[in-house]
Amino acid sequence: MEMQWWCAAQDVPWEWSWQPFPGVWLFILLLAFGYRRLLRRAAAAGGAPVSGGRVATFMAGLVSLWLALDWPIGVLGAGYLASAHSIQFLLIALIAPPLLLWGTPPEALGALRGDSVVAKTVRFVTHPLAAIVVFNIIVGTTHVPAVSDTLMATQLGSFVIDTAWLTGGLIFWWPVIGTVPERPMFHELLKIVYMTGQAICMTPLFLYLTYSSHPVYSRYELAPPVHGFAALDDQRVAGLIMKVVGGFILMGILTVLFFRWARQRGTAAGSAPARGRAAGAGRGARAQGARAGRARAAGRAPGVMHSGPGASAPGRDNGLNASVPAPSRRPRTPSLPLSAPSAPPVPRSSAPTPGAVAGRRRCRRSAARRGRAETSRC
Repeated sequence: MEMQWWCAAQDVPWEWSWQPFPGVWLFILLLAFGYRRLLRRAAAAGGAPVSGGRVATFMAGLVSLWLALDWPIGVLGAGYLASAHSIQFLLIALIAPPLLLWGTPPEALGALRGDSVVAKTVRFVTHPLAAIVVFNIIVGTTHVPAVSDTLMATQLGSFVIDTAWLTGGLIFWWPVIGTVPERPMFHELLKIVYMTGQAICMTPLFLYLTYSSHPVYSRYELAPPVHGFAALDDQRVAGLIMKVVGGFILMGILTVLFFRWARQRGTAAGSAPARGRAAGAGRGARAQGARAGRARAAGRAPGVMHSGPGASAPGRDNGLNASVPAPSRRPRTPSLPLSAPSAPPVPRSSAPTPGAVAGRRRCRRSAARRGRAETSRC
């Protein structure tokens, strides 16, 4: 058996003997080298140091790719078992891309915020609507029996299928995990709708593979059997793997998004009473300031009690007595107790009464006897 650089269909019986695929190794090494360049770019941008968790996540994505492309899964999926082909698809399109995107530091993608052709292209294809359409076009096209049988017969064709799955997976996961470009309107609730829509889009392919009455891929139907595994049974297992395992992957992300959305809602609800209290305190302060302004306009210093005209309360000085003079106040007239209304007073006559005239005469005679000349007192 001659050495191949990429996994492709082989017309020889399956053997559990290891085969090297240098093209797969070179592809993984190139991705690792590119990631190292991104880390250097992030450090040059002056961002925070990349955490070990991000690096480990990216490396997990590389391991997922290596497992899917190298022996034995790569060889089995290329020309022996449709079920292995489904495992390849899940690893390349649904598992590796989110790990690679999460492990990439946002500072390394700053160039995508510019106006270059690459930046505009990335912003267009990673828009949620465009991303889900592009991904499903790639998935549907590569699973058409005529296209799949033709491409997997050669190493270059298998390479095209694998790289198309990886590219489509990166495009699909970018709106959910990618941080550049920023899309604040695409919040967690819309991401849940986005992921639910993808789960629905995968249903026709599952139904096509699982409930078909005959093998739909001639490549797997005519391949040398692997331990007596019938082609139709293998195809049905492939459909179940794609639906069940793929559904678990999507549901796991959906669960994370739901709890993130619920936590954000809880935080917003908890901050609402605090904002209400702050607004109430602000209104109270404004009302108090308005009352103080009215008091100053009326000539009375707020907070100062007057015990008399021009007198201030002893022992208290709020700093306003020196600038605002205490106004003079008339003493209050004590209020009379409430009683029944009395009759109006009778007006007096201006003419003197006889008694008054007699009294004045007696006063004058007495003053004369005493020798007083002035009788004006009388």
